[in-house]
Amino acid sequence: MTPAELLMLIERHPKLVGEALNTAIGKPKPQRESQLHKQISLECHRRGFIALHGAMHKATSRTAGEPDFVVLLPNGKVALVEVKTPNGKLSDDQERLHGKAGALGHKVHVVRSFVQFLETIKMKEAR
Repeated sequence: MTPAELLMLIERHPKLVGEALNTAIGKPKPQRESQLHKQISLECHRRGFIALHGAMHKATSRTAGEPDFVVLLPNGKVALVEVKTPNGKLSDDQERLHGKAGALGHKVHVVRSFVQFLETIKMKEAR
């Protein structure tokens, strides 16, 4: 491909070319929140944890700001996990609930990747 052909390709398909370049240099494509929810659910099941998790595809009657996952771990430990994309922001309800939980000595862990989830679980199990 000539430099001129490459420039024409970039002009016609900037998003596609950008994603290809990010992949080529090892920069991962941002993961959808629903994909991360599925990975976390499967990992909890694989490890024998109980993951309390509301449906993402419809409105529920859960508490406003409630974390996406309440994970029951061995030895009476609990992980409160809020899942966000790399650029995702907490809602006002989530901020309030996280503050109230913190005042009671609980931390709501905001994870933006599967690796962060695994690190959170590892830390909770070690305590």
